[in-house]
Amino acid sequence: MIKSMTAYAENTIEQEGLTVSVELKSYNSRYLDLILRMPTSYRPFESRIKQLISAWIGRGRVEISLTVADERSSAVPVYHVDRARAVAYHEALRTLQAETGIQSPIPIEMVARTEGVITATEPETAGDFEWECILITLNGCLEALDTMREKEGAFMATDLAGRLDCIEAMVAAIEAQADGLVDACYERLKNRIETLLNGNSIADEGRIAQEAAIIADKSDVSEEIVRARSHIEQFRAAMKAEDPCGRKLNFLLQEFNREFNTMGAKTGNIGISENVVAAKTELEKLREQIQNVE
Repeated sequence: MIKSMTAYAENTIEQEGLTVSVELKSYNSRYLDLILRMPTSYRPFESRIKQLISAWIGRGRVEISLTVADERSSAVPVYHVDRARAVAYHEALRTLQAETGIQSPIPIEMVARTEGVITATEPETAGDFEWECILITLNGCLEALDTMREKEGAFMATDLAGRLDCIEAMVAAIEAQADGLVDACYERLKNRIETLLNGNSIADEGRIAQEAAIIADKSDVSEEIVRARSHIEQFRAAMKAEDPCGRKLNFLLQEFNREFNTMGAKTGNIGISENVVAAKTELEKLREQIQNVE
């Protein structure tokens, strides 16, 4: 199945005072590359989140943004005051005043900012409830992302199929032009020899036919045509398969290019050469599209 690697989705849920939001952005990439941004207290879920995403997406760069707003009372930190430390620090400041003669007031902020005077007890680490909320939000977001990737992929599949039909027609045209290759070689060789003989008749017509057949054999492109048709069938089959097919299609394009390059090198026929050039132009357009196929 053709799926685009470029898509966007977002989803938000709220349960019992916990609001979880997920934003997904996917782009072209040769491999699966996951970039995750999330609150530090939710980092224990990182591996599970990446594992879930990799079950949905096989290739591409995916940026995941997870935000959590927790309005539950258990989410508010509790602050503790170390009275003995605060008093000791304040007495030290007063001693410093007496010894230096500085009589400016000692603000409470100065004492409060001292390390260890005020400490916070952080809320409990996120647990099963928080993970369930993340799971629901993320699954909904992935479903939306996958829907967009499939829609984009359907448009791409239509374009790829049309270009593949053009290439198939060009292969058929090359095959038809190659059918008369022996006769064309015979006439070309005969005309060259007559030119060299200043128009005199040729004694050994059989020898010319033999040489023409040798030249035509070296210019034979039937094997390349068979392989090109095989690649076309494999290309269509890959597009219909359920698994991601981007890498396979890219490989088949390389094989296509190899066959058409060989066809162009083997024969000097102008018609065949024109069809080879046209086919390679379509292959380049296919290659540009396939860069965005998962």
